[in-house]
Amino acid sequence: MTQSFIVDEAFWQLFPEVEIAFLTAQDIDNHAKGQVPTDLLTTANHVAATKWVPNDPISQNAVVQDWRQAFQQFKTKKGARCAVENLLKRAKNGKGVGTINPVVDVYNSVSLE
Repeated sequence: MTQSFIVDEAFWQLFPEVEIAFLTAQDIDNHAKGQVPTDLLTTANHVAATKWVPNDPISQNAVVQDWRQAFQQFKTKKGARCAVENLLKRAKNGKGVGTINPVVDVYNSVSLE
């Protein structure tokens, strides 16, 4: 089976330097618990809190500022924040991201780290 990922030309006009990466996971039952190591999110939350958000307020951190600059290019409702900022804020406040399902847990751990 061939799959494709299509990016609209308007995106490249806004972000000509972007690099897009793909991760493919096979043989995952997204309903089965125990496929993801139990410490995956704990470790990712810790890394996020110590590596990516050393400053207060969180909006002053370089990684968050990069995402905010990107979001300003889109027409979003005022105050909309990217998912990464919300994940980092939870980690910094000691309310780390918990388990949801295997695929989301892996995605969140990558986003946090």
